[in-house]
Amino acid sequence: MIEASDDKTVYSRVEEISESDLNACAEISGEVNDPPLGIAYVMALRTVIGSGLLPDGAMMLGHRATWFEAPRPGRFETEMRFSEADPPRTRFQRVVIAYRTFDRNRGGELVLEQEQEVLWPIIG
Repeated sequence: MIEASDDKTVYSRVEEISESDLNACAEISGEVNDPPLGIAYVMALRTVIGSGLLPDGAMMLGHRATWFEAPRPGRFETEMRFSEADPPRTRFQRVVIAYRTFDRNRGGELVLEQEQEVLWPIIG
């Protein structure tokens, strides 16, 4: 069972995003608009996969991303937390995973917030 906490970071990932990463993601996703969702999703997925917390059988219901400035190359830290969690049901619990991404090249400025709504399997 997952419990929500808006302020408790459960995992953090630091990564370097290059201009070629941004271009490749835009090309693959077909996005040429600012702000692209593709690179936001990549950063969230790398974080949740890196955390090792996502159980087999989890299902994403929705995802939203808010950029506070246009994405650019740099060193970024993405923090992951559980911002909402419904009481468990028979097989699943609805959980909202929240991500905050900070630009480490610019003093830790918040550049991106995301939320991912997930059906989390009840294990055990």
